[in-house]
Amino acid sequence: PPEFYGPESDRRSIYRDYRTNPETIFPVWNRDTRLETKDEVLGLSFGDVHKAYPVEVFQQERLVNDVVGGTELVIIASATSSSARVYARQDREFRLPESDATSHGLPMSLFDSDDVGWQVTEEALVSTADSYLRLPRLPSQISFWFGWFAFHPDTLLFEVGRGN
Repeated sequence: PPEFYGPESDRRSIYRDYRTNPETIFPVWNRDTRLETKDEVLGLSFGDVHKAYPVEVFQQERLVNDVVGGTELVIIASATSSSARVYARQDREFRLPESDATSHGLPMSLFDSDDVGWQVTEEALVSTADSYLRLPRLPSQISFWFGWFAFHPDTLLFEVGRGN
């Protein structure tokens, strides 16, 4: 029934026990100890390059400008959930507006290094100076660390404060 698929913080949630138990319910042969088995990560793959971003990082860094496999990208995230989106940034550096600095949800707007505003939409970042200028959303996925690592054992791992 739909009522069993409520928020996972709800004790009645059908998946709550699995998510709160640090172990998997099946054997996982290839593990990596850089993160806990069930830590959630945002995973990206571009060409043969794979990179994981621990979701907990986004509680500190709600916006990350990065390059993965030669693809320049910006990640925006919620400080209170695993919601995150990845967009192309094409030689731009983005920052959050001051009004969003204390917000906890997904940012709704950004500014680039030229102080041009960008609206966050589901499909793209849209320039407020020229609505025809769009930076597309890029594919990504949220998964448990053990699952991401099982498929991408050569993955890079984002760490705050390191020249990633």
